[in-house]
Amino acid sequence: MRRVRTNPDDTRALTMGASVLVGLGEPERALAWVERALTIDPEEPIIQYNSACAYTNLRMFDEAFECLEAAVVRSSLSRSWVDNDPDIDPLREDPRLKELLERVDNRPVDDSPQPQ
Repeated sequence: MRRVRTNPDDTRALTMGASVLVGLGEPERALAWVERALTIDPEEPIIQYNSACAYTNLRMFDEAFECLEAAVVRSSLSRSWVDNDPDIDPLREDPRLKELLERVDNRPVDDSPQPQ
């Protein structure tokens, strides 16, 4: 939270902080932070992925899938990252996640850094 106060355009801090805000019972503020991050840096795969996690925590599953899709299209998101991320757990039984992970499995390997 302090990072966002001192660096209000830090999109990584905004998206990660949004998930924290959900846990603190501040969903409206969390949503505003996610939307701000996506407005500032809409093409960045890590911001898309972290936004998907925040949207999942907000129970906004359609928005979460839009961001996951963007993260997959724009990066080398690894299957193991998604498989082990507890923020994604509420999406596990959704057929959209299974389809998206099949696309991840069938794409060429890339050694780019993964979201954090």
